[in-house]
Amino acid sequence: MQAPYQTLSIFFILIASSFSLSSCSTKKNLELALANPTTTTSLTLRRCNLKTLPPEIGTLKNLKTLKIYKCKLETLPPEIGKLGNLETLILSSNKLKTLPPEIGSFEKLKYLSLSYNKLEKLPKEIGNLISLEVLSLNGNKLTELPQEIGKLNGLTYLNIEKNNISELPSSIENFTILKTFIIGRNLFSKLPEQIGRLSHLVELNVSGSGAMLQIPNSICEISSLENLYVDASTQIPYCLQSRHDLRFKIIVQ
Repeated sequence: MQAPYQTLSIFFILIASSFSLSSCSTKKNLELALANPTTTTSLTLRRCNLKTLPPEIGTLKNLKTLKIYKCKLETLPPEIGKLGNLETLILSSNKLKTLPPEIGSFEKLKYLSLSYNKLEKLPKEIGNLISLEVLSLNGNKLTELPQEIGKLNGLTYLNIEKNNISELPSSIENFTILKTFIIGRNLFSKLPEQIGRLSHLVELNVSGSGAMLQIPNSICEISSLENLYVDASTQIPYCLQSRHDLRFKIIVQ
């Protein structure tokens, strides 16, 4: 019969290698993960001085969740593209200026947060993330979105707030199941007609996008819209102002 303390030891080994390694120091977390490449499924690194990841990160073939935030991360190695089983990737509050094309290798990725970095451009390969449901790009220095972003037709949540984007690509018309679209605090003067094709949109936030933002009449085709966040100077189509729907609200911020 196996002694109780032996059973407990085995249990704690499994916990350390198969779940989040965020209880130890960042360096220890990374060392433990790389020492157990086949059993590590979750890795969290936070509040560290880590300019890049070691190329050995590519050995974590079964990693499903990777969270690296407030780590001063500046670059990602191409080996990150080997993490083919990733479902959640959080790289918030770092110093990333660019993303490698290998970012498009994550065909199982559902949740991607790149909030509060220094990104100026997205690689076209971001359109290869065919399983993506949630994408956060707020708080960067983006001036545009690539047309390829329209391939992400499984998105339900997209946040591009607090960037320097002046125009949305026409390919946004493919976001037919998008429910939340946060685009405020950019440099828009008008929104494209294609926004009216976001047939499942529930919340649209355009507040802080500059004086006299024009919202096209096509938005009135979105019967699912419940919350529209605007500025006092936003030009709202009359068909929205006169909408008789108790669920629909125009919220001035």
